[in-house]
Amino acid sequence: MPKFAHVTNSLNIMLTITAREFKANQQHYLDQVDAGEELIVERSQGRSYMVVPVTETDVMSETEYIMKPDEDLRRAISIDELIQGVKMDIHEILPTESKMYWCNTCKKLF
Repeated sequence: MPKFAHVTNSLNIMLTITAREFKANQQHYLDQVDAGEELIVERSQGRSYMVVPVTETDVMSETEYIMKPDEDLRRAISIDELIQGVKMDIHEILPTESKMYWCNTCKKLF
């Protein structure tokens, strides 16, 4: 079984095998990919392929993916809520001597 370790720029190690080796032991290598192993299959003339599992978003049509904003919309906050939260975070970071406070009526930090 000819196997090679391929080190990427981010120091991840990928298993690199020939197409012939992949074909002969396909189930073994697909099981390794399912377990999280990164696999590159090299063919002749310098062509290489990365084998990765298909995810739910890979098989979803673009329309299905785009047409589901309801959950994100429920999690969304208004710009006023965002500003209030950021100002409250800043207030927590500042020394207690600053005594700043948020006015909900006028939506300003004092």
